Amino acid sequence: LGEAGVPGTDAAHFNRPTDVAVRADGSFYVSDGYVNSRVVRFDASGRFRLEWGMPGTAVGEFDVPPSLDVDATGGVYVADRGNARVQIFDENGRFLISWHDELQIGRPWAVRVGSDGYVYVVDGGDQNDWLPDRARILKLTAVGQMVDSFGAYGQQAGHFIWPHALTIDAQGALYVAEVGSGQRIQKFIPAASSSPS
Repeated sequence: LGEAGVPGTDAAHFNRPTDVAVRADGSFYVSDGYVNSRVVRFDASGRFRLEWGMPGTAVGEFDVPPSLDVDATGGVYVADRGNARVQIFDENGRFLISWHDELQIGRPWAVRVGSDGYVYVVDGGDQNDWLPDRARILKLTAVGQMVDSFGAYGQQAGHFIWPHALTIDAQGALYVAEVGSGQRIQKFIPAASSSPS
């Protein structure tokens, strides 16, 4: 999909897309994040179906959406990093709700919905001239209530430098990828042991 090296904002082009989320029926969404600030939906064979969003701060607008995911009911969760919120839409892009508590949600760099029904968010913090003020993983209920969080800025096991992406495997383990000077992936196993491997 798209045309290599040719940016655009139509049904056949992207401009620095950031993530893909696949639904159970094979249809999928692309967060066309760094320039276009939109979400594009395709059917299972890759045909364009619809799009929503544009750069901005209003409901349904985005400021660098680097990540998105879908839940079992078809809800689409979009990490709206520049606006410090997670916006949630139905499968056709109709706005449902926004989570934007700066102390709780922070600045979402990634979002994933686990098979356990919880929503996991990377809060990469606010970048400044020195160090990020936060670098943590959040575990939220389906209505955005904080259940747990872990991590801090640093190079030790369980700490992060620019945590940028995460995924969850079938056993519920979280994998967190760090960019910039972090350059590593840490695995966190759900159980009595919370030590990263």
